[in-house]
Amino acid sequence: MRLVGRERELATVADLISGLSVMDRALLIRGEAGVGKTALILAAIEMARPESALIFRATGVQAEAEMPFSSLHQLVRPLFRAITQDSTTVEPSFMQVVEAAPTAGRFDVANTVIDAIERAALRAPVLVIIDDLQWIDEASAHVLAFVARRLTDRNVSLIAAIRSGYASPGIKRGSPARCRATEHR
Repeated sequence: MRLVGRERELATVADLISGLSVMDRALLIRGEAGVGKTALILAAIEMARPESALIFRATGVQAEAEMPFSSLHQLVRPLFRAITQDSTTVEPSFMQVVEAAPTAGRFDVANTVIDAIERAALRAPVLVIIDDLQWIDEASAHVLAFVARRLTDRNVSLIAAIRSGYASPGIKRGSPARCRATEHR
């Protein structure tokens, strides 16, 4: 896919995926509806494929915005399958982690997700994609923001896209912890 007039954005994505962007491990793409945020995400996926990257993707669904962890579920099920594929270790199912969340809290859910991503990154580069962040349920959004702020492995990148005018919990412009935000016009 060729994106016309998006050289700067594509270079930013390429630096992130290749690990050249040492400080930024997460990228937030913000723009109006129809401006090409999803097209940029698809370009990122194409860039990651030659690197044999493991790609885990979640897309916010407006109808599921009130269902706690519904968006995170999209991401974590294939992630848990990937890390247990060649292992004798049995990972807890996502549902076990989520069921424990009311008593253990989102912190435990977030740490489980971080641990799973780091384990996957031992096998191959990891690209985490979150599209339509504005429609992701609140519980998933907070866990994903926690994950984005703690990405330190140069083998892991996170790219999220959100429509202009919507808040992005935990991933804000100027966020100091390894997250870059860019406006897509």
